[in-house]
Amino acid sequence: MKKTYFLILAVAICVILAGYILNIPQIINFVDKTIRLMRNVWIAVPALIFTFVATGKRYWLSLVICGLIDAVLVQWLVWHNSSIGIESTLMMAFAFLTIAYFINLVRVIFRG
Repeated sequence: MKKTYFLILAVAICVILAGYILNIPQIINFVDKTIRLMRNVWIAVPALIFTFVATGKRYWLSLVICGLIDAVLVQWLVWHNSSIGIESTLMMAFAFLTIAYFINLVRVIFRG
């Protein structure tokens, strides 16, 4: 399990570095928007809660569903955006999953 988490982290770092070194605007904008959304309290707090609450066989599937629900609710209730776009919803869900990934990475590292 530890090996899988580090492999995902290594691939993500390589893609991000390649995007910044080769100046690929799609990757740069995607990373910037994800980091901005990860700092949003309405995404970070539910991600933290659901990461520790969700258990079971289909752990990541339940986190994906919770991330999508959280993204839709944030757009609808907090930002009062009646036209929910697919790109912004998926970006928020990705930020939710990125937070969950980093929390699980820390848990795997300290678990040994």
